[in-house]
Amino acid sequence: MSETRNVTDARGRRILFCVLSVLDQARLALVVGRGGHPEDTQNAVFMQMATVAYAVTEIDGVPMSRPATHAQVMAAIGTLGDEGFAAVMRAMRAEMDETDEAARLAAERSVAKNSPATPTS
Repeated sequence: MSETRNVTDARGRRILFCVLSVLDQARLALVVGRGGHPEDTQNAVFMQMATVAYAVTEIDGVPMSRPATHAQVMAAIGTLGDEGFAAVMRAMRAEMDETDEAARLAAERSVAKNSPATPTS
């Protein structure tokens, strides 16, 4: 599991979450697909909600265990609610934007470093 982040939702709840690794995302897809709901893995809106809920580790000091069944994913989404989902989603998007910007800057530095020097006349 990656580093934990925290956010406060509109209801004043302190929510801890982590950015999911590729392995975590694969596990989530397996959980969602089990129990007679494989079509939900193809539903982008549902998977976004499930991903946010799956990333939450704590709400107001109460630990949230990772859902292991489709029913537990649904319960986690319900516990998070609209306000919690919105707060965590905003924080996740901001983190992705920062990661994208860091990667862009690193690529620019690499190109500049590896470019042949401009010849002098």
